[in-house]
Amino acid sequence: MLELYLKLVFALFSGAAGLEFLNVAWTTETLIIATLILGVALLFGETVYFAMVGARKWHAEYVNVHLLIQAALVKQDFSFSPELVPAERRHPFLPSLYTSRAFILVQLCNASIIMLAGGLWFKSTLNPLTLVVSGASAVVLFLLNMVRGNRILKQAEQEFWKRPGSSWIIASLTLEDYKNRRKDSDSNTSWD
Repeated sequence: MLELYLKLVFALFSGAAGLEFLNVAWTTETLIIATLILGVALLFGETVYFAMVGARKWHAEYVNVHLLIQAALVKQDFSFSPELVPAERRHPFLPSLYTSRAFILVQLCNASIIMLAGGLWFKSTLNPLTLVVSGASAVVLFLLNMVRGNRILKQAEQEFWKRPGSSWIIASLTLEDYKNRRKDSDSNTSWD
């Protein structure tokens, strides 16, 4: 999805540059159509961003479940207790939101789509307020996405470590069966 979105943004900017080169006259109708197209592209960008947040959440859950299973097998506790994995060994849910190039790239593409729409309206209206509003809208969207993504991942991390057994990965595992099979195999191999 990310690659498709980046290609879409590249196509939008190439199209806008081509129209600028051809010196197309922007009527109100063409501006509205262009704004609608950019709005749909921005909606797709938001979908990509929050799909990436969800993928990050699932990846962190997967890695942490692996750590829980490993700790349960090593200690032969056979429970998914959060105490088995110390805090420093836990895989964080959140940092990639601020450091991942993909997250930042999608955010910049979303902001650039808003700025492109503002630039098109400015060219037609010659009102500098359109540039100010589009710039402020881009910054506000950037910050709202960061806050919302941050909240989603923090909540997912707290929920996971509060009840790791309810994770989508662990829900299908039954360690009771493993414990019972292990007891059976231990009793079959006893020397008594």
